[in-house]
Amino acid sequence: MAELTELRSDRTELKDLLEQAKRPRVRVVLQNELSSVDAKIHEIERQRLQDEVASMDHEDKENPSISDSFESRQKTTREGRVQRSKITSYGFLQKPQTVTIYVDLASVGSLHRDLIQVDYGRRSLNIVINNLNGKTYELNLPNLGGEIVPEKCKYKVKPNTITVILKKARDGDWAGISATEVKEKKAREEKTRMGDLDKDKDPSESLMDLMKKMYDEGDDEMKRTIAKAWTESREKQAAGSMI
Repeated sequence: MAELTELRSDRTELKDLLEQAKRPRVRVVLQNELSSVDAKIHEIERQRLQDEVASMDHEDKENPSISDSFESRQKTTREGRVQRSKITSYGFLQKPQTVTIYVDLASVGSLHRDLIQVDYGRRSLNIVINNLNGKTYELNLPNLGGEIVPEKCKYKVKPNTITVILKKARDGDWAGISATEVKEKKAREEKTRMGDLDKDKDPSESLMDLMKKMYDEGDDEMKRTIAKAWTESREKQAAGSMI
């Protein structure tokens, strides 16, 4: 998990720097590194979710009953006010027939199953975890990227993870897990394409630190690319100052 967390942080910073970068060669270097980080993240998540799916496929048990979850929530309310927290971070893996979503929550496996509620709609998913360390957690996806078959969906609770497998109504890849995600992705792509950058920010310091790190940790090809871009940039700056 530590490696995955670090890679996700690297990806976020690389995306920010890529949006700020203007010089073509710098953008190429950043895009190459971003692609490498994305590939590593995808491989880790793919392997992890494949292990989860394989484990679930070997079990014949039905989903835990949640018929008395309403009474459980009423009891929690009577015992004291519980803080609600929305879940905004989750992992997923797409296959032609399914989408697997996993949510990391420390100690969730210690809860009684009637405190965990998973509801499926034709295009929606709602997960509620009641009274986990004094909080109620909720993941609400009201508009999925495609239709699912609720009666064929299932979930499993492990010590620190909830894994949900959604059965697609039609085979094929979704453009995104949710309609909101699809819109945000298109907006980011359009912003990059149009060059709608924040001109008030000076990314030079962050770019310099990142390029130095990439040079120190990169292979020979990466080092040659960065060195060439650096040299040409300095030469152009020097030529401009002499005019």
